[in-house]
Amino acid sequence: ILNCSLNTNYPSVRTYYPRLYGAKFIKGAIAGAMSRDGRIGYVTDYPTYGGIASINAFAQGARMVNAHAKIYLEWSQLQSGDGLERLIQQGINLVDYHDQLHEHRDGIQDDVHNLALVQCYWGKFYQRLVRRVMDGSWKLEERGASAVNYWWGMTQGVVSVLCSRRVPAGTRRLVGLFRDAMRNQKLDPFYGTIYDQQGQVVHSDEIPMSTQKILTMNWLSSYVEGRLPDLEEFTPKAQELIRLQGVERRSDT
Repeated sequence: ILNCSLNTNYPSVRTYYPRLYGAKFIKGAIAGAMSRDGRIGYVTDYPTYGGIASINAFAQGARMVNAHAKIYLEWSQLQSGDGLERLIQQGINLVDYHDQLHEHRDGIQDDVHNLALVQCYWGKFYQRLVRRVMDGSWKLEERGASAVNYWWGMTQGVVSVLCSRRVPAGTRRLVGLFRDAMRNQKLDPFYGTIYDQQGQVVHSDEIPMSTQKILTMNWLSSYVEGRLPDLEEFTPKAQELIRLQGVERRSDT
């Protein structure tokens, strides 16, 4: 059985999902390079497996090219309303929203230009899955009591970043360099010393963070201004999904 989700605990059910945080890192770099004042908005829906990694990777990318970059995090599925309007009211003109990087001119929501987006190549994804069945890899991956997750991304060629012509040529060239380095596993968003919002070291090894730690990430980077809301703050429909796919909250958040 295959299910389009992440981190199932059932050995009889294999899951698959695009690994988006690498592409989010590159989009963060685009935002950092194009930000006028270093303030960049990020709107997401749920604190689910892999989702918080995308937030932190975006922040890492922005900070790599802009030492003053700060990510202002909002949520779109809260009972208090969509966070996009709150960011615009603060005068933040660059916002990552629904996997697209938007530029809001002069704080006017209707005057929006899309600068970059994450592209998932689902056809290639399914081809890779079918190929595993055909060549026998599917059976070799059976590990008894362990669940199997196919979390594929830029390295496997199933995720990429597309840039608008509004992105300056120099920045587009930088995107190409980052994209190639990511595909060849020469660049990783979670390498080296990383701090959370409380100033605690969450990663300090000279090797990239493990896949499991990235998948179950439940902390926000020191470069992020925002928080992980309580379950009760989300809409009833969102609460149902978070109960199934939400990351376990840290005791200090």
